[in-house]
Amino acid sequence: MIKKIFFLFFIFCINTQLFSQVKTLIYEDRVNNERYAHVVKEYLEDNKRVVKVDRHSEKLSFRIENNEMNYLSVKSKKNKNNFEVRRIGNELKIKGVYQGNKIEKVKKIDDARWSNAPGLTFEEFFKSNKKEVSFWIMSTHSLRVIKMRLQKQGISEVTINNQPLNLLKVTMAPDSWLAMFWEANLWVDPRSGFTYLYKGPNQDKNQKGSIEIVFLKKTELKI
Repeated sequence: MIKKIFFLFFIFCINTQLFSQVKTLIYEDRVNNERYAHVVKEYLEDNKRVVKVDRHSEKLSFRIENNEMNYLSVKSKKNKNNFEVRRIGNELKIKGVYQGNKIEKVKKIDDARWSNAPGLTFEEFFKSNKKEVSFWIMSTHSLRVIKMRLQKQGISEVTINNQPLNLLKVTMAPDSWLAMFWEANLWVDPRSGFTYLYKGPNQDKNQKGSIEIVFLKKTELKI
């Protein structure tokens, strides 16, 4: 009986550690000649993957269940935008404050995945043999919803923080003729699916030009 109680206590302690492990990723946003901290924290809560992003322009929080993003909260640091987005079926339901006004809108999408952070949510695709995948993304600035495509381009050596790495280049562009006018690129580890570098147009209208998001370091904490 005592052995059984000890065993159950041991299993409980292991599960508690697993579900209270917080992974922190430190990136840096490079916009023109400016440098900004970009911190990503990730943990499990009620069997859902929770990711929180704190960057110079906004704070984001989203939840992933069964590899599907189903919730996003946005808090801008530059204006009064403060809203939530929930996926229910093939609809994105937006509710909160946008441009200083209360908002309650519905955006129609199809069965494809929804992700506002493909570099953090498509690890399985990056590791797979698939060449491309389509998904939906929603601009946190304009609330515009657009279908995008990730397409693998090949592996090459890229230097990150003075360290040469063999990374897979992945192109991200609209899944339509709009791809002629907009394109971004990610460089990921093809074995782990981890994203080291992002380069693309800056979506902030107040800061024109391009943006680079560069990985600096990773820490893990069990609490």
